[in-house]
Amino acid sequence: MIKKIGFVLLLCFVTCALRAQQGKSKIKEVISKDTYNYIPLNYLTDSVKGLVMPIEFYPSKDKKKNYPVGIFWNSWCIDGRYEIKITPEQIYLISSHENPNPNFLYWVMNIDIETYNILKKKFLKLKPWEEDIFYNSKYDKREQNDNCKNSDNYMEEYTQKVIKLLNSYIKEDRLKIRYSQRVQPMTCIYLGHDFEEVKNLVENTYIQVIEAK
Repeated sequence: MIKKIGFVLLLCFVTCALRAQQGKSKIKEVISKDTYNYIPLNYLTDSVKGLVMPIEFYPSKDKKKNYPVGIFWNSWCIDGRYEIKITPEQIYLISSHENPNPNFLYWVMNIDIETYNILKKKFLKLKPWEEDIFYNSKYDKREQNDNCKNSDNYMEEYTQKVIKLLNSYIKEDRLKIRYSQRVQPMTCIYLGHDFEEVKNLVENTYIQVIEAK
């Protein structure tokens, strides 16, 4: 396992942790639709600090229901991964972890269901091995090489690459994803699967130090 020391995670989380602790905590729950979650855009312009977001399931080849589809890439700096999720109504960027590190919502934008249908159709055509094209291991190595000094820049750069890839599948200009129209939160928003988890993140933010092994 690659050695990680505390300051690496500190660089990734300290800004969000400090901003999320400022002001009175406010937690809201996303709207759970039949097969996906919906995030009201006013949550990002309000004083919301945390969102309760139930777990979504992804039957990979179910053509009948409107399950979310998406692209992810691993990040050494956050010891997790970034995910761009696409639902019938929205596209948004979050972080996720298979460890106790906190997850965040970075931006949301509404999309036309026609855009979703085009992208879902493309994803359903992929063979299992082709799905790996959406993960680029070079991303991890770039972060490691500069000890996460430019991790935010790398995230933004790769996000735009993913959006460009998605738009290449969409022929009609009116249906393309307008990245400049995304809505970003006024402060960092924590994500969790239940109220107590989010409340703990918002009110008792901590930065976990992973000792080198």
